[in-house]
Amino acid sequence: MAEIALISPRQSAVSETFIKAHKDLLSGNIHYYYGEYLPADLENEGNIIDKLNIFTRAFRYYMYKEKVPYKLALEKSFKKNKIEVVLAEYGPTGTNVLPACKSLGIPLITHFHGYDVHCLDVLEKYGSVYKELFEYCKYIIVVSKYMQDTICKLGAAPDKVILNPCGPNEIFHKIKTDPVNSKKIICLGRFVDKKAPYYNIMAFKDILDSCPDAELVMIGDGVLRETCRNLARQYGISGKVTFTGALSADAVARELSSARIFLQHSVVAENGDSEGTPVGILEAQAAGIPVVSTKHAGIVDAVIDKKTGFLADEHDINAIVSFLKLLLSDDNLVNQMGIRAKKHIHDNYSMTRHIRVINNAISDAVKQR
Repeated sequence: MAEIALISPRQSAVSETFIKAHKDLLSGNIHYYYGEYLPADLENEGNIIDKLNIFTRAFRYYMYKEKVPYKLALEKSFKKNKIEVVLAEYGPTGTNVLPACKSLGIPLITHFHGYDVHCLDVLEKYGSVYKELFEYCKYIIVVSKYMQDTICKLGAAPDKVILNPCGPNEIFHKIKTDPVNSKKIICLGRFVDKKAPYYNIMAFKDILDSCPDAELVMIGDGVLRETCRNLARQYGISGKVTFTGALSADAVARELSSARIFLQHSVVAENGDSEGTPVGILEAQAAGIPVVSTKHAGIVDAVIDKKTGFLADEHDINAIVSFLKLLLSDDNLVNQMGIRAKKHIHDNYSMTRHIRVINNAISDAVKQR
């Protein structure tokens, strides 16, 4: 079994279910490094920089002016754990660990997820380093065709880029739903600009006249959550909108089991931030829930328009409202879309396939080391 360094900005984030899946399901011995700027904490071992003795630190500062001798600490840790391949989650993480990988000749696979190839400030900061990263990486993994095109335009060699959408947790395939006997609309995701959660409330307000028994459940947290709560108050619909905060996968599954529609109005944010392939959209369809969303990034691949859900142009609330009204009034349509959605995700977005693709890339990188 390969010794794999899995490196991420955070030890655990509720929204990053894909990283937890990599940690739990990849074949090999996983050494999990994490840290927001420099991933210097190794799970079950502590901070790798703290393990450098004071004399080493003093020498590095005297000779190289290194206040934080991160590269040295990472190299020592990689050697100690006999790391054979590195899987870096997000482009900036890949650039942080690139010098140590190059120094030791360890193959590097970088998994891009969305903001890291779209946000203008990220590209301004890392764009020039990305070229070096792309050149060294054995493979570059992306989660949508939209990202695949974008990263090749940034300079990645097409033969290194692997299109590998994430898959939903298996529990969502096993959910027993009854959408035709529900009027609940579910939203799932961080309250951030690219997910435009306020549009969901604006659309929901407009359907209540024709469907007064509808309810909206918004799952997640983020900087726009209070703004959305205030908007619901302003519209006088607070009693019809529930803000649950972030929930575990099991709790999300329970909410989906009693839902009729999944709603997500993703847009390109002012800073360029865009989705990869939103996991919530995959989870909802795996559960047999039709989706109403936008023609945005990987969503156009994940949702088959007019078959497993409906897609509107970004910012087109009127179209979203009309799609919601149609699904709230047509039980047969909801049932048929739900059946097709479940099959679509099972056939094209399984977690088993997602993990197999990464395992194959890791195996190939180790063999060619």
